[in-house]
Amino acid sequence: MVSGSQDDVILASSCTKDRRKGTLTLDSNGVTFISKPSGRQKEVRLDLKFADMVSVSVEGTLRKKLVIITRGSDLKQNYFAVSDPHTWKDHVAIATKVYRSFTGVGLKKAANPSPPPQPRSQPPPPPKPATPPPPKVATSPPKPQPPPAPPPPVQKPAPPKATPAKPPASRGTGEPWPSGQDYEQCFQSIKYSLHKSLGDLATGQPVKNPRSPVWYVYASGNYGAVYKMKVGNNFYALKCFTRKTSNLNWRYSKISEYLGKVRHKLDFLVGFDYYETGIRTMKDPSKYYPVLRMSWIDGVSLNRYITDNISKPKAIRNLAEEFVENLAALRKARIAHGDLAGDNLIIDSSGRLRLIDYDGAYVPAFDGQGATELGHADFQHPGRTQTDYSEETDNFSCLVIYLSMVAISEEPALWDLYNGDDPDCLLFRKSDFKDPSSSKVINHLSAKGSRKVRQLTNLLVEALRRDPLWKGCSAQELMSIK
Repeated sequence: MVSGSQDDVILASSCTKDRRKGTLTLDSNGVTFISKPSGRQKEVRLDLKFADMVSVSVEGTLRKKLVIITRGSDLKQNYFAVSDPHTWKDHVAIATKVYRSFTGVGLKKAANPSPPPQPRSQPPPPPKPATPPPPKVATSPPKPQPPPAPPPPVQKPAPPKATPAKPPASRGTGEPWPSGQDYEQCFQSIKYSLHKSLGDLATGQPVKNPRSPVWYVYASGNYGAVYKMKVGNNFYALKCFTRKTSNLNWRYSKISEYLGKVRHKLDFLVGFDYYETGIRTMKDPSKYYPVLRMSWIDGVSLNRYITDNISKPKAIRNLAEEFVENLAALRKARIAHGDLAGDNLIIDSSGRLRLIDYDGAYVPAFDGQGATELGHADFQHPGRTQTDYSEETDNFSCLVIYLSMVAISEEPALWDLYNGDDPDCLLFRKSDFKDPSSSKVINHLSAKGSRKVRQLTNLLVEALRRDPLWKGCSAQELMSIK
């Protein structure tokens, strides 16, 4: 197996497809299989482009077959027998996600719903036909009226009530923000691109992603992409934004200000510095865009941790209890993460759980404001809207994650049965929330789970009937279920 060889080849290994032996390669365009000529068989070449890929998985009795489903006139399954299919699956999945994030090709709909369409302007109604005034009726002379009553005594106005700080009016120009591809170009000449106000970071060295060394990006989401920077012996994460959220600068200043007061009690959060003037692109070198600077956390996502520790149910159960305790502390501090999901929960090298990505966070300064995003649909109440935004925002997703981990720790086979190598969910999906009575996983847990799992599952079904901010499924309530 070769990594990072010439011609932008990320992976290359011997492979068998349809009984033909050959070489499978992964490059910046997609996956290519080239068979070896033998006997009467000529060389066969198969190109699978990222734009056409629907899914990638590992299947087979011995789980040694890489399966890539592509889109053409219909869906086609391509089976490859390789020595390390799980490594291939991870690389292909990451490369496909990065390609789609940067090009916009084949992207799934974002978790946040698009704003409702504006009503079309309607022509004004035709004027009503003029009607003649009613005839005058003779009346008797008016009766004398009593003198007017004296005016009431003047009362002093009540002092105005204190109101939360309001964000400044957004001054967006409507121009699109840089794309992921624009930022990739920036990191090829990072000393030119970063503003000097970032200090030593402006002279740091960007680090390519070893799992996809064609790109610098390590992660991408709805609002930005994350890159790794080396400064001396230290590493930092630099987040660059690809979409402008409402009052971005004001929001991050308030989040940073509040976390600075309480973070000493919440060491599972990651500190950050926000720079309004951070990075510029080649398209318009005169304009700088904001960036976030965070300490780099070496670790794995929750999904990867469960996969790696599926034979250690006690470790998963301990992590579940740590998670719910952290969420109870977060709620006590009047903070909500706003987008709890598997890829925003990182288990660091010491085994501790850390929460990252605060784009959708709630702090008291946002009281009365609307949410800027609605979080991942496979973890959120299906009835949640932008107005469901307070310190109770995490209640439902906390229940989803806690129930999933507890159930997996008691019955590890659930992971293969209901997750199926899906990096975007744990055990539940949006469809389970919309129709719980028909949900296979909910019915399974209700019938076969332990007493605690059944209680938590019943609470999930009850929460789906309630308001998205229902307090009955808060982390504190979950901790009381034994």
